[in-house]
Amino acid sequence: FDIALCIEQAIDNAENNKWHTPEEEPVPSGKYAEEDFPQIPCLVQFKYNDYGVRYWNVTYKCWDDEDCDDYYCDMGKVKRWAYIREE
Repeated sequence: FDIALCIEQAIDNAENNKWHTPEEEPVPSGKYAEEDFPQIPCLVQFKYNDYGVRYWNVTYKCWDDEDCDDYYCDMGKVKRWAYIREE
């Protein structure tokens, strides 16, 4: 992912109230809905206000790392999250 594009989307999401709380799980849509084990790319804001791209692992209900292959943290460890638009 292009980090500059993610930051631009974060600003857009914040301005349009598209941020989600940790209580809301990302829902697979588009090409991700067709996958057997979907992992949804999202922009997340962590508890200490840093940002990153992480993948919501629908099967295991956790955030995977930026390489989309290892556990990163549980849902409650993020402050908020937003979908990254498919381009």
